[in-house]
Amino acid sequence: MFVCSNVHQCVFDNSYNRHDNQEPTEVFAYQHSTPGNPLFREVEEIMSWQMKFPDGTIANCATNYFTHESRHYRVMSETGWMDLENAYAYNGQQLKTSRAQSELKLQETVVIKEKNQFATEMDHFSDCIINDKIPFTPGEEGLQDHRLMEAIYQSAKEGRPVKLTDNPDPKSLHGPEPELD
Repeated sequence: MFVCSNVHQCVFDNSYNRHDNQEPTEVFAYQHSTPGNPLFREVEEIMSWQMKFPDGTIANCATNYFTHESRHYRVMSETGWMDLENAYAYNGQQLKTSRAQSELKLQETVVIKEKNQFATEMDHFSDCIINDKIPFTPGEEGLQDHRLMEAIYQSAKEGRPVKLTDNPDPKSLHGPEPELD
Protein backbone atom coordinates (compact mmCIF):
# COMPACT_ATOMS: atom_id res chain seq x y z
CA MET A 1 0.00 0.00 0.00
CA PHE A 2 1.19 3.48 -0.79
CA VAL A 3 0.25 6.02 1.85
CA CYS A 4 0.83 9.73 1.34
CA SER A 5 -0.39 12.89 3.02
CA ASN A 6 -2.24 14.17 -0.06
CA VAL A 7 -3.09 13.17 -3.62
CA HIS A 8 -0.64 15.62 -5.16
CA GLN A 9 2.25 14.29 -3.10
CA CYS A 10 1.28 10.69 -3.79
CA VAL A 11 1.00 11.17 -7.54
CA PHE A 12 4.17 13.20 -7.72
CA ASP A 13 6.04 10.36 -6.03
CA ASN A 14 6.60 8.57 -9.30
CA SER A 15 8.20 5.46 -7.90
CA TYR A 16 4.90 3.65 -8.18
CA ASN A 17 2.98 5.24 -11.00
CA ARG A 18 5.97 4.62 -13.25
CA HIS A 19 5.96 1.01 -12.01
CA ASP A 20 8.39 -1.05 -14.07
CA ASN A 21 8.21 1.51 -16.89
CA GLN A 22 4.42 1.25 -17.07
CA GLU A 23 1.66 3.80 -16.74
CA PRO A 24 -1.57 2.90 -14.93
CA THR A 25 -4.39 1.87 -17.25
CA GLU A 26 -7.25 2.46 -14.79
CA VAL A 27 -7.96 4.21 -11.50
CA PHE A 28 -10.85 3.73 -9.08
CA ALA A 29 -11.20 6.25 -6.26
CA TYR A 30 -13.32 7.10 -3.24
CA GLN A 31 -13.28 10.29 -1.23
CA HIS A 32 -14.89 11.40 2.01
CA SER A 33 -15.10 14.55 4.08
CA THR A 34 -16.79 14.78 7.46
CA PRO A 35 -20.05 16.69 6.91
CA GLY A 36 -20.01 20.14 8.48
CA ASN A 37 -16.26 20.22 9.07
CA PRO A 38 -15.19 23.64 7.74
CA LEU A 39 -11.64 22.40 7.12
CA PHE A 40 -12.88 20.35 4.18
CA ARG A 41 -15.07 22.78 2.27
CA GLU A 42 -12.48 23.06 -0.51
CA VAL A 43 -10.40 19.90 -0.21
CA GLU A 44 -11.26 16.30 0.55
CA GLU A 45 -10.52 14.86 3.99
CA ILE A 46 -9.73 11.35 2.76
CA MET A 47 -8.99 9.97 -0.71
CA SER A 48 -8.41 6.30 -1.43
CA TRP A 49 -7.76 4.80 -4.85
CA GLN A 50 -6.43 1.86 -6.77
CA MET A 51 -4.34 1.97 -9.90
CA LYS A 52 -4.17 -0.97 -12.30
CA PHE A 53 -1.09 -1.54 -14.44
CA PRO A 54 -0.75 -3.48 -17.72
CA ASP A 55 1.12 -6.35 -16.02
CA GLY A 56 -1.73 -6.89 -13.53
CA THR A 57 -0.13 -5.04 -10.62
CA ILE A 58 -2.60 -3.11 -8.47
CA ALA A 59 -1.39 -0.19 -6.35
CA ASN A 60 -3.55 0.66 -3.32
CA CYS A 61 -3.13 4.31 -2.41
CA ALA A 62 -4.58 6.46 0.35
CA THR A 63 -4.28 10.05 1.47
CA ASN A 64 -5.66 11.90 4.46
CA TYR A 65 -5.51 15.58 5.37
CA PHE A 66 -6.86 14.99 8.87
CA THR A 67 -4.34 12.57 10.37
CA HIS A 68 -1.10 13.32 12.13
CA GLU A 69 1.72 13.72 9.64
CA SER A 70 3.76 10.56 9.22
CA ARG A 71 5.70 11.04 5.95
CA HIS A 72 5.69 7.26 5.62
CA TYR A 73 6.01 5.33 2.35
CA ARG A 74 5.69 1.57 2.07
CA VAL A 75 5.78 -0.83 -0.88
CA MET A 76 4.83 -4.49 -0.45
CA SER A 77 5.14 -7.38 -2.88
CA GLU A 78 5.04 -11.16 -2.86
CA THR A 79 8.80 -11.37 -2.19
CA GLY A 80 9.43 -8.49 0.18
CA TRP A 81 8.78 -4.93 1.25
CA MET A 82 10.41 -1.52 1.35
CA ASP A 83 9.71 0.93 4.16
CA LEU A 84 10.83 4.58 4.02
CA GLU A 85 10.39 6.73 7.12
CA ASN A 86 10.40 10.52 6.60
CA ALA A 87 9.88 9.84 2.90
CA TYR A 88 8.63 13.35 2.15
CA ALA A 89 10.93 15.26 4.50
CA TYR A 90 13.95 17.20 3.30
CA ASN A 91 16.27 14.96 5.31
CA GLY A 92 16.34 12.17 7.87
CA GLN A 93 15.05 9.38 5.62
CA GLN A 94 15.45 5.83 6.94
CA LEU A 95 15.07 3.01 4.41
CA LYS A 96 14.47 -0.57 5.49
CA THR A 97 13.95 -3.53 3.19
CA SER A 98 12.97 -7.13 3.67
CA ARG A 99 12.98 -9.91 1.12
CA ALA A 100 12.32 -13.61 1.25
CA GLN A 101 14.79 -16.16 -0.06
CA SER A 102 13.37 -19.66 0.45
CA GLU A 103 12.88 -19.96 4.22
CA LEU A 104 15.06 -16.94 5.02
CA LYS A 105 13.80 -13.41 5.56
CA LEU A 106 16.56 -10.94 4.86
CA GLN A 107 16.18 -7.48 6.39
CA GLU A 108 18.46 -4.56 5.70
CA THR A 109 18.71 -0.93 6.72
CA VAL A 110 20.01 1.19 3.86
CA VAL A 111 22.02 4.29 4.75
CA ILE A 112 20.85 7.30 2.77
CA LYS A 113 23.47 10.01 2.42
CA GLU A 114 22.25 13.46 3.51
CA LYS A 115 22.11 15.94 0.61
CA ASN A 116 20.82 19.43 0.07
CA GLN A 117 17.96 18.54 -2.28
CA PHE A 118 17.50 22.07 -3.59
CA ALA A 119 21.18 22.53 -4.43
CA THR A 120 21.27 19.13 -6.15
CA GLU A 121 18.16 20.00 -8.16
CA MET A 122 19.53 23.42 -9.16
CA ASP A 123 22.83 21.82 -10.19
CA HIS A 124 20.96 19.30 -12.35
CA PHE A 125 18.80 21.97 -14.02
CA SER A 126 21.85 24.19 -14.60
CA ASP A 127 23.71 21.27 -16.18
CA CYS A 128 20.71 20.61 -18.45
CA ILE A 129 20.62 24.23 -19.60
CA ILE A 130 24.38 24.53 -20.12
CA ASN A 131 24.66 21.20 -21.93
CA ASP A 132 21.29 21.29 -23.74
CA LYS A 133 20.03 18.13 -22.01
CA ILE A 134 16.50 17.04 -21.13
CA PRO A 135 15.90 17.15 -17.35
CA PHE A 136 15.32 13.84 -15.59
CA THR A 137 11.81 15.06 -14.71
CA PRO A 138 10.66 17.18 -17.66
CA GLY A 139 7.35 18.98 -18.04
CA GLU A 140 5.82 15.99 -19.85
CA GLU A 141 6.05 13.99 -16.64
CA GLY A 142 4.31 16.73 -14.68
CA LEU A 143 1.56 16.89 -17.31
CA GLN A 144 1.03 13.13 -17.00
CA ASP A 145 0.84 13.50 -13.21
CA HIS A 146 -1.94 16.07 -13.63
CA ARG A 147 -3.83 13.78 -16.02
CA LEU A 148 -3.60 11.02 -13.42
CA MET A 149 -4.82 13.31 -10.62
CA GLU A 150 -7.75 14.45 -12.78
CA ALA A 151 -8.70 10.81 -13.40
CA ILE A 152 -8.54 10.06 -9.65
CA TYR A 153 -10.85 12.98 -8.84
CA GLN A 154 -13.16 12.08 -11.74
CA SER A 155 -13.45 8.49 -10.49
CA ALA A 156 -14.24 9.63 -6.95
CA LYS A 157 -16.86 12.09 -8.22
CA GLU A 158 -18.53 9.58 -10.57
CA GLY A 159 -18.15 6.54 -8.31
CA ARG A 160 -16.75 4.34 -11.06
CA PRO A 161 -13.40 3.24 -12.48
CA VAL A 162 -11.84 5.57 -15.04
CA LYS A 163 -9.85 4.07 -17.89
CA LEU A 164 -6.64 5.90 -18.74
CA THR A 165 -6.27 6.01 -22.49
CA ASP A 166 -3.64 7.63 -24.64
CA ASN A 167 -0.92 7.12 -22.03
CA PRO A 168 2.46 8.22 -23.28
CA ASP A 169 5.36 5.78 -23.40
CA PRO A 170 6.75 5.95 -19.83
CA LYS A 171 10.27 6.10 -21.22
CA SER A 172 9.37 9.42 -22.86
CA LEU A 173 8.54 10.91 -19.46
CA HIS A 174 12.14 10.99 -18.25
CA GLY A 175 15.37 12.45 -19.42
CA PRO A 176 18.68 10.80 -18.60
CA GLU A 177 19.16 10.02 -14.92
CA PRO A 178 21.38 12.63 -13.25
CA GLU A 179 24.79 11.59 -12.03
CA LEU A 180 24.95 11.16 -8.28
CA ASP A 181 28.06 11.74 -6.22
